[in-house]
Amino acid sequence: MSLVEDITKRRGGRDARRTLRSTAIPMSKAAVKPGMVGGQYKPLKDADMVRIHQTALKLLNDVGLARAIPTCIEAMTARGCFMRDNGRLCIPPSLVEDILASCAKNFVLHARKPQLDMEPWGN
Repeated sequence: MSLVEDITKRRGGRDARRTLRSTAIPMSKAAVKPGMVGGQYKPLKDADMVRIHQTALKLLNDVGLARAIPTCIEAMTARGCFMRDNGRLCIPPSLVEDILASCAKNFVLHARKPQLDMEPWGN
């Protein structure tokens, strides 16, 4: 077979691509495997992350949220938030920190197939 024949030869088409996409990738060729250590990509330094966090806390406290729905205002003011004169719902930094501290650190991202569930912490 010549190079010209190889380039012009049809390679399947739509059905072939669908079949290729529907077949399972063998674990030996998978890009991500169970037990791999995550969290290696860090585009920001720790100091930058702290600055972003502090800025977010400042904005939530000083600027707040506009046009919050009444049920949200009621629930959040009961927890310690407050309304500004301009109608913005503001969230104190201490409340944000408390909520973050009480969040689940370990959780499962469920897949359609239970064997593909992911635990996005540690390994």
